[in-house]
Amino acid sequence: MNLAWRLALAFLILTLLCGALVHFTNGVYPYDDGYIIYRYVDNLFAGKGLVYNSGTRVFGTSTPLYVFWLILLKTFARSVATPDLAARMNFVFYLASGVGMFFLLLRLVRSRWLAAVIAGLFVLRHSMVYASTGGMESLLFTACVLWSLWALSTRRFILGGTIAGLSVLVRPEGLFLAGIVLAAWLIADRQRPLAVITGLLVPGVVWLIFGYAYYGTPIYHSIIAKAAPLYPLPFGAALRGIWKEISSWTTAGLCGKSLFLAIPLLSLAGLGYVFRHRLLKIRGTGAWPVLAMFGVLVLFYFVSNPMMFAWYYPVLETLWFMYFVVGVVWFGSWLGRKIRWLRWIVIGIVALFLGYPALKAPVNQVFAGKSVFQLGIEKDAVRMRTRAYRDAALWINVVVPDGIALAGPEIGSLGYYYKGPVIDACGLVSPEALPFLPVPAEEKFDPNCGAISLKLVQKLLPGVIVSIGTLAGLSLYDSDWFWENYIQVKQFSFPHEVWGSKTVDVFFHRYHVKYAE
Repeated sequence: MNLAWRLALAFLILTLLCGALVHFTNGVYPYDDGYIIYRYVDNLFAGKGLVYNSGTRVFGTSTPLYVFWLILLKTFARSVATPDLAARMNFVFYLASGVGMFFLLLRLVRSRWLAAVIAGLFVLRHSMVYASTGGMESLLFTACVLWSLWALSTRRFILGGTIAGLSVLVRPEGLFLAGIVLAAWLIADRQRPLAVITGLLVPGVVWLIFGYAYYGTPIYHSIIAKAAPLYPLPFGAALRGIWKEISSWTTAGLCGKSLFLAIPLLSLAGLGYVFRHRLLKIRGTGAWPVLAMFGVLVLFYFVSNPMMFAWYYPVLETLWFMYFVVGVVWFGSWLGRKIRWLRWIVIGIVALFLGYPALKAPVNQVFAGKSVFQLGIEKDAVRMRTRAYRDAALWINVVVPDGIALAGPEIGSLGYYYKGPVIDACGLVSPEALPFLPVPAEEKFDPNCGAISLKLVQKLLPGVIVSIGTLAGLSLYDSDWFWENYIQVKQFSFPHEVWGSKTVDVFFHRYHVKYAE
């Protein structure tokens, strides 16, 4: 074991340990949508079944495998709050992603020390550990993708197929990974078809049977709501968002003109794939599945044009990372055969654009006199808004009778802490909301927001409504009918202003819910 490899391995292990510690040294502030998953888990252990609202069998999330992962954790740690379990124990998938990155890079760059250093810089990226602490399935899906692609690079098609099959139950986009595994197997092997096909299909078949038996359909209700469409975005909105993020990942804020600098850098990486074309096939598979997965995901998001939430991006960032790093390394290797000193320029580019984003956050923390393990989540208005929704729900639990329906356009933290039935204005867990989607454009401040429809409130007459002004201002607050039937009883302040709103507003129906100050 040479010195470079020893140092690189020590660096990788150190970064993995640091990343794991971050999960246990920061406060628990999951993404708001994560609380939808947690309510399913808690209701199961409360004897209500795997449902969001008691007595209504609707599966309103799109990640059954992550749900069952939390159920497993909860089985052995019932005293621990489910949001804490999710945010803390995501370190398992964070570590799995980092190690998977190392083994996949090892197959592609054929250098142990280089693969270890690059993987270490990957796990140090603030964006990756930040997403992992968000308490959702992002890093589980990322780990599935990396390990399945590694299995393909080593011709372990049964293993690759099994992991890809499981990934379908982590995110629906896992279907693309399964298709790539199948294509790679057909091109390179075609041996043991029963085992490969079984690995690809069994997880999905199990869910089909369970979904039909328990919910009446295997189709996630959240997908049905989003297809309404829930967010009717302008053409190309998702692609523009992805390109903006890729530019940010590539330049890491080193240049104000990120878009323009990203193009030549990504082109440089592309040249590596051209000049080192022989390396595109390592035992018959190699790099093309990585590029295929990235390309298929971008194409899918372009065509379907969904709202690109923060937890969609980790797998895209990971695959971009593989494209950029491997391409530039290959290009530098090719240059080294022509003009040796040019290789060091390329190595400098890699070091700059991988090292800067990885080390920027911890270095800034040190100079600010803070712990390198702190992510600064408390400054994130979006993540921190869940605290105000929690406080609102806990207060409502005390002052309203049991069984009163609560409606709102954001039912993550709010719905998790509220003890009664919840009507999701976005329809993710509420079939009764689907007829009112999409919300008319004149009732929304922005196409990106999931506003609550006035017609929904008029039809369903929920006893309690909780919203922020941005998501109800044009639909409810501007309606005379609304003020004739509802009274504002409380406001809860956000730690930071979010989307132009400073408070969560609580309304009671004037005739259905009695309230005295």
